[in-house]
This record gives sequence, C-alpha cells and structure tokens, in this order.
Amino acid sequence: MAAASYPATYATYESRVLARLLTTSETVGHWSATVIKDAINDARRNTQNELLNLYESRYFLRTRDQIAPQGRVIRLDTDVKRIWTFESLVGVPSEWVLVEIVDPVKATEAHYATVFRTVTDTRRSREQWSQIGDLLEYQGQSNPPGTQYRLRFAYQIADLQADQEVCPIPSEYQDLVVFEAASTLAMDAGQRERSMALMERRNERLATLRRTAASQNLGRRKVKRNTYQGFRRL
Repeated sequence: MAAASYPATYATYESRVLARLLTTSETVGHWSATVIKDAINDARRNTQNELLNLYESRYFLRTRDQIAPQGRVIRLDTDVKRIWTFESLVGVPSEWVLVEIVDPVKATEAHYATVFRTVTDTRRSREQWSQIGDLLEYQGQSNPPGTQYRLRFAYQIADLQADQEVCPIPSEYQDLVVFEAASTLAMDAGQRERSMALMERRNERLATLRRTAASQNLGRRKVKRNTYQGFRRL
C-alpha cells in the first residue's frame, strides 16, 4: 500500500485502518464511526508522546513571545503539553535570558541555592516561576521584575473530527497510528490473533524509530547538559 501523503487527513487514516482490517467504510462490521475515530485519535496521541520522548523539541514546537504577566501569573494556552524554555527580556541592550521553572514546593530551596548567582555568570535570571495547572506563577514576594517573556512549548495535537482535517504527525511516522488503531479495533472485535499481528508490525516500526532517534540525539543531549550547566529543564 502506498504511503499517505503529508499531511494525512482523517479520511486517509480511516481508509487505511479499515484496509488493515480487511473491510471497507461501508461494511465496518463491529466498529461504529465513533469507535474508529476514538481508536485513531488515541493512537495519534500515543505516537505524539513517542516522538516527544525521542526527539524532544524537533516536532510539535510552538513559540509564544511578547507575553506580559497579569500580576504574578501568566496564563498558558490550553494545548500546552510540555514547556521547553521560558525566557525574560532583560538588560541594556536587551537580550533573552533563561528563567527557572521550579517545583512550587521546592521554590524556597531553589531560591537559596541560586541567591548568590547573577545573570552574568549563569545566563539565567534569578526570578523563579512554577507551573501550577494552566498557569505560570511567579514565586517572588511581589510582582515579577520582567515585563516581557517568551515561551517555547510542545503543544497537544487536537483530535481529528472532520474528514478533511489534517494531522501534524510527519508522514514517516503515520503507519504507527494506522497499525495501533487497527490493532485496537481488532482486539475490540475479538480478533486477538490479528490484533497481535498488527501491534507487532507497529512495534517493529517503533523499534526502528527508537534506534534512529538514539543515533540522531546523542549530540543534542550533550549540548543540553553543557548549556544548562547541570540544571534539569522541566
């Protein structure tokens, strides 16, 4: 079967999944349209998680800049999945410097650990924030010193609903979605052997993806350690 064009639409996913189940959209047997859609969207979310774990910020990256705090908080977009960097525009001439996002329970401990450091020698702002639900909350005693912030984050892909809605998962990884969704539907129909065979096909592709990611990401992990000077990025 020819690979789907990129980006794939929901209709493309549905037809490919049903083809793996040896049926057509007119004779779906055990599966309603809602069940098929749920299986496809579940598989898409799982595939996105794999790509984020393996490639970090290579995919699903969004930048939001010129952010002004509202008092002590910044309200996050509803689709924020993982924050990669949080920066403040400071200094003369102005430049972006990293701001720490710390566990709110450990904010005081983190403050004393960095209280004698300066922006100059760490390239890191001394202000500290915590992510609490859909907010970034400043952990200082008053309002944050910065007036403009920049946020880079991984966004949660939205569920596909209409036939012509497109998926941001790159084309080379779309078979992971197809095989996993088909496996789920086969298991729901009691076709255990077929379900396991489909999941095995999916796992073979996932193993190849993990090997490729490991070889491509060695340099990036080293740079991350050096750049952040031992700090763990949340």
